[in-house]
This record gives sequence, C-alpha cells and structure tokens, in this order.
Amino acid sequence: MSEQVEEAQDHKVSPALTAPKDAGQDVDDDRVRLDQAAKAVSAGLMAHPAVASAIVEISGSTQAPDLGLRCTLHEEDDTREVMGTIINGVVPNMELILDLVFASQDISFVLPPVGP
Repeated sequence: MSEQVEEAQDHKVSPALTAPKDAGQDVDDDRVRLDQAAKAVSAGLMAHPAVASAIVEISGSTQAPDLGLRCTLHEEDDTREVMGTIINGVVPNMELILDLVFASQDISFVLPPVGP
C-alpha cells in the first residue's frame, strides 16, 4: 500500500465534521412521502363526480414545499361549491396531514363553458 493511502486511512476526521449515516435518506423519504400524497390527492379529487381531471404537484423544499393544483370540472350546477371544498377543505387538510405549510399555492380550475 502506498504511503498516501496509509496516511488517509490513519487520519481520523472529527465526528462533528462527518454526516450521520443515511443523513440524506430523510430528505429522500420526505420527497417520496410528498409525491405519494400528491398522487393520492389527485386520485381522491378525480373520484368526485364534478371533477373531470386533477393534477397535484408538490415541489420545492420538503420543509416548506410549493403546491400546484390544476382541476378540470364537469358541468355542474354549482362549481363554486366544489372549488370552495378544494381550497378551504382539501388544501388545509393536506397541510395538516403532512404537518407543513405550503410556501406557495398555485391553484387553478378549468370550468365548463357557460351557455349555448
């Protein structure tokens, strides 16, 4: 073995300077958890009869992520009720369940055409 390799093996690094084993794993686990939550919310929204499609994305920091939600609604007598449920019910419940507050919320709805 070369002297440099032996020196490197003999050299001890202060524990304060080393990352804990699997330190990056927490961030990866949080990202997976947020991705799974976004997919579950999309599926849940699409189960509603008034929702034609729903795309939910959670991006950015895992500590204060950004929410993107795009929802296309079917013709419905009162689309405002569905939009209110999503904005005032689904989104706050996501924050509660995920134990975080979204840094930003980009929520948009595509509504059916009005009139003939």
